[in-house]
Amino acid sequence: MNRKRMPSVLFSVILAVAVPVLAAEEHVEARSFDLKTVNALTMDMNHADISLVTGEYDSLSITLRQNLRSGDPALCLQHIEGKASGTDLKVLTKIDKKLAEKSRCNISRKIAIELPAQTLQRFVFTHRHGSLKADSLAANDLSLKLAHTNLELKALKASDAAFELRHGKFSIEQLEAQHIEAAGAHADFLLNEFISDTAKVRWSHGDIKAKTSRVGNLKVHQSHGDILLGTHTGTALALHNSHGDIRVKQAQAEQVKLENAHSGIKYSGISDQLKFSNSHGDVKLKQQGTGFGLIEGKVKHGDVHLQLPESSVCQLTGSQIKNIRSDFFKSAKACAAEGGGGIVKLGSSHGHVNVNTL
Repeated sequence: MNRKRMPSVLFSVILAVAVPVLAAEEHVEARSFDLKTVNALTMDMNHADISLVTGEYDSLSITLRQNLRSGDPALCLQHIEGKASGTDLKVLTKIDKKLAEKSRCNISRKIAIELPAQTLQRFVFTHRHGSLKADSLAANDLSLKLAHTNLELKALKASDAAFELRHGKFSIEQLEAQHIEAAGAHADFLLNEFISDTAKVRWSHGDIKAKTSRVGNLKVHQSHGDILLGTHTGTALALHNSHGDIRVKQAQAEQVKLENAHSGIKYSGISDQLKFSNSHGDVKLKQQGTGFGLIEGKVKHGDVHLQLPESSVCQLTGSQIKNIRSDFFKSAKACAAEGGGGIVKLGSSHGHVNVNTL
């Protein structure tokens, strides 16, 4: 009989010790700003989860919702403030009184933003601590300054784009800008589609991943994280890493330069000039084009593995090269007719060099 009653007794105990949830007091503020005469918009919002969508009107609409569970409202609640100067507008959320050292706030904030569809001349968005989800952002000159933020952005389009990203996770479905400069650390930078004329990325302590990239001139300097490119098309590609992998799944670029210090390099594609160097790690290359001009590189502590098409080499030199075969080479007549090219220079100080056909 006691066994049958146990479940009901246990259930009663659980209900008795359950801790009641603190009731939250909701505070809502909504403001609108006319953007018809605004060329430059700056927004600065912190410690909040933000959603940004494109609205139907010419105005900027902001709704700030705050759930205060405990703490002094005067020290915990933010409010929306706008500052206009000529054609510049700055909108921010702030607390009137300075938060005292002993003050404690148990609060959550959500901000809903509606931006007009018009393309601004300049747009700067700053955010720290929280999340930012947006359908699209567009401006001639666009800047994102984010820290401790989880960014989910479907589309960004600009002439010039600048990113300062620290501590978080930054995901963009489609990034398109003529000129891009990005700097970040302690976060992953995830791009589904990446389109630009020129792009410079400097990163550390996090991975850089681009599924599809069409960038004329791409330079990446990375440390303590991987550089991962899926399908890449461009003119010049320069990737430098230390303490992380360089992996390019499929590329087509005229000039490629790959440098690493403490991890591997893996590259597959078609290029006229392919140069590499590595201090501590293997290099695995697939040159798929027969009409290349130069493949050149050296590894200090690691092996080199090169695959290339049959009858694509005019000159092969280097140290530690094994298994040289006649089917690597073009005919002397073909090399003379092309007037150069097909040059391969490989070496390894403390490793082996292996060359094979595709």
